[in-house]
Amino acid sequence: MSAEEFAAIKANGHECSLHYNFIDDFAHPNAFSEEDVRNQADLYYATYGEQPVCTVNHWCCWTGWAEPARWMAATGGKADNCRIHRGSPPLNPVNMLGFSFGTAFPFYFYDDPLHGNERLDFLCEPVTAYETGYLPEESDF
Repeated sequence: MSAEEFAAIKANGHECSLHYNFIDDFAHPNAFSEEDVRNQADLYYATYGEQPVCTVNHWCCWTGWAEPARWMAATGGKADNCRIHRGSPPLNPVNMLGFSFGTAFPFYFYDDPLHGNERLDFLCEPVTAYETGYLPEESDF
């Protein structure tokens, strides 16, 4: 999206944010690093002049436990919207509904024991209905 399109969307009162892509040219499943997070966040900042607030990862991929939340918070992020209730496969779990994290409500990530089990100032917004209503080849209403 161009800087002009970004400005028009913001002028309408919408939030713009980063849709991380750890699918194209990445080893699978779920192999991305702190450097990968920083590179994409820095590119977003250089293009639009602000840090993303609530991000999502393409196809909801994740790696490790709290590491991506820690990395995204370090770039200025405040929340992530890619915790889905279904493990891989499939990589792109369309039409999935569920509450396997015990809640549909936002909650804070907690770091691992090596980092003191501290609550991160980074919110998880669980996905409870992932891209419902279509299949790759057809609609599924």
